[in-house]
Amino acid sequence: MRITLLLLFLTSTAFADRWGAYVENRTVSPNGKHYVVARSPEFMKLSFQICRRRDGVAPLLPAENPDPIDRDSEDKLLAEGQLDWCPIAIRVLDSEPSAVLFEKHGGVGRGNSLALVDEKGQTRWTVQLDDLFTAQEIEKFMRTVSSIWWSQGWWIDEKRGKVVVVATGDALREVDLKDGKVSTPPAKVLLLRVEEGPVADRCLALEVMSRILPEGMTPWVTTVAQDEKQPVAVRLRAAIASKKAGEDPRAGDLFLAAIPKGQPIDERRYAIGHLGEILGEKAIPHLREAMRGTADGAWGSAQEGLAAFGEHAVPVLIEMMKEVKETPDYRGGAAHVLAKIGARSSVPALVETISDPVEYVANAAANAAIAIGAPDLEEKLAAILLKGSTQDSRLAGYFEDHPGERAVEALVAALGRTKPDTYDRRRVLQTLRKITGKDFGEEAEDWKAGLKGR
Repeated sequence: MRITLLLLFLTSTAFADRWGAYVENRTVSPNGKHYVVARSPEFMKLSFQICRRRDGVAPLLPAENPDPIDRDSEDKLLAEGQLDWCPIAIRVLDSEPSAVLFEKHGGVGRGNSLALVDEKGQTRWTVQLDDLFTAQEIEKFMRTVSSIWWSQGWWIDEKRGKVVVVATGDALREVDLKDGKVSTPPAKVLLLRVEEGPVADRCLALEVMSRILPEGMTPWVTTVAQDEKQPVAVRLRAAIASKKAGEDPRAGDLFLAAIPKGQPIDERRYAIGHLGEILGEKAIPHLREAMRGTADGAWGSAQEGLAAFGEHAVPVLIEMMKEVKETPDYRGGAAHVLAKIGARSSVPALVETISDPVEYVANAAANAAIAIGAPDLEEKLAAILLKGSTQDSRLAGYFEDHPGERAVEALVAALGRTKPDTYDRRRVLQTLRKITGKDFGEEAEDWKAGLKGR
């Protein structure tokens, strides 16, 4: 009997406490013929049923949150059992009604990373993290209090009887479906996933290829990028892989068509984040438009895209920050990008924006100006604090870290604008006491009198 395997796709940025155990769910094989029902009868235990869809009826459709999850009473129950641990995910394959449980809830990387359960409900083999990677490789993976987050993604190649695992850092491993034997494959296994397979798996393969550039990939990815019959998400990633390999994928129209609001968010996010690689500086106005309005799932990608242009994007970002009729997300986001770029030439515009009446925009500008710095920044910030803005407490915090006598008058003025028992008053007082080494109470008039004789 051919044994099948599953893994879970995890991004390298996932944290342990953000993932729940895989329980109270039903997983269906891609062709809808086999499925597994999983429940948790008690804490950190898993009960399962492995089922085959009866002949003559429509296959089950995969669903993210199926309801109900129960086995159809007329379908065949192949096996059931219970485990004393809960996995994070389960998959069922088409070829045989076998399943593999991936990782341990509450302790990723510290138990069975893979455990194969066959159609008889028996655990046929297990693979742990130190079976997959060396101690030196494991040491580089991200850790939380309870877990080692190592998986960037995976896919199953049923034709070859292998599962390809991609760890953080693009380390590749294969697991044999028959016996769980682990091996290190050549990078060419990525090419086998480019033209066929689930979209998510193909996207993962292409993203890895765009980073490690395996030999022989260029004609494959360029062809896929230009094939209008391919899914957009796949074409976008193929175009970037082709570009990084030194080819021109002629994908400008493809990327521009993917970025408007209303397009699938994953496609938008990727297209926006990589638009500069395809269009060069011609991408800047399009990235500007992608940030317009209220922040959405692609807002951060647009910021990263603009930041990649460095000082070339500074004039546009300053213009964006000054568009007073636009949203705080748009204007404040421009200030955030200026902070990422770190150009001294943007500091005067940022300092001017600290006086903006929109608090979020003013705060973003203050943080950016302080992060970048300038020889005369202390003087400029003291002048703003003397006059007053929504950022009195933020500027007081700056002077607490950069104490100077020229700030005292401005801090006393700010104290006079604060209300009793507020954060702003406490922050201003704390800075005044640190700079002067004095304590004249909590009222501005008392400080003015106390400082007269200094």
